Amino acid sequence: MDKGFYKRLHQKKVYGALLGKDLRSILKRELLTNFGFQEMGAIADLLIDCFLKIYKEHTKEKDEILPYQTVVLAVDKNQRRGKGKTMAMTKMKPVVINLMTLTERQRLVDGESITKIRPDMATRMMKETDAQGAELSFNDITMLTGLSVGGVSRLKERYLKSNPDEFIPHSGTVFDMGRTLSHKKQIIEEHLKCLLTKDIAEKMDHHPVNVDKYINDFNRIFELYDDSKTDKQIAFITGLSISLVKEYINLIDEFKVKNKLITTIK
Repeated sequence: MDKGFYKRLHQKKVYGALLGKDLRSILKRELLTNFGFQEMGAIADLLIDCFLKIYKEHTKEKDEILPYQTVVLAVDKNQRRGKGKTMAMTKMKPVVINLMTLTERQRLVDGESITKIRPDMATRMMKETDAQGAELSFNDITMLTGLSVGGVSRLKERYLKSNPDEFIPHSGTVFDMGRTLSHKKQIIEEHLKCLLTKDIAEKMDHHPVNVDKYINDFNRIFELYDDSKTDKQIAFITGLSISLVKEYINLIDEFKVKNKLITTIK
């Protein structure tokens, strides 16, 4: 045998152990030793590839995070929200949030109170998240600001008083999660009683923009459903998710049974 072969053999013997000193090897050893994967090395490798990919997708390098920034897992916008889907089964996406921007810090230095600045901070965090393809919940804002969920809701309402025509994206308005889901049916019922948007918004403690969105979606779906379109056809035509279309169809059917629904919505 040539000298090159013996050299490679020697180096493998001396340095081969170094190949086991990485995260992949540690994970594989753990699976093989403690989780019954002794005869399933190939499956262990596939699992490790999957887990490492997830880890990479949900973390940020240290040099990507600037002062006064943090990483938050928010609800990924590019998914369908199935009925009864838990948060644990919901796809998340890591986003970088500015806890306080330079402009906001300057306002503080210039004499504005933190109480006055907070509504802008909370809504700005939600917009930053939306721009990155995800949505924060009020619970997330609570964790970031130290305020209660009710406090965050009040911040949003204070902001909307100064910016009445602005739509603030968060998981409640984009995915119909939590509190807004329970209000959808009531909002449509009030609409069918011919109440004005501003009156419904005041009664249901919702912003008029959000109320109009519920009503417009309902009316579009009603007209297509009344025209014998299927839920899949309606979803395609309206651009709404199939799960949301089904929710509205269930409401329409329920209202018909209870004689709450007029035959034609203008």
